[in-house]
Amino acid sequence: MENQLGPLALGLIGILLSVFAPVMPLWARYLSPWTAYGLIVPADSPGRTLVDLDTHLVGLTVLTGVGSTLFAPVTTRFDHQGG
Repeated sequence: MENQLGPLALGLIGILLSVFAPVMPLWARYLSPWTAYGLIVPADSPGRTLVDLDTHLVGLTVLTGVGSTLFAPVTTRFDHQGG
């Protein structure tokens, strides 16, 4: 890829999404792979106590499947580009 500005901008947007993921609604965390970590965090400590959190394995499995399905054709397209 000649212009690296697009992937760089996408990475910076992803970093910002991951920083603000804890304050996002639950449904919004499923929209990005950068915010998915907040769905698998096993515990939180809001004060001096440790609180167990629910993991959302079904949603993460769907997110992984969709991501893999989209990743395969995109990488294949880039592999077949003249370069």
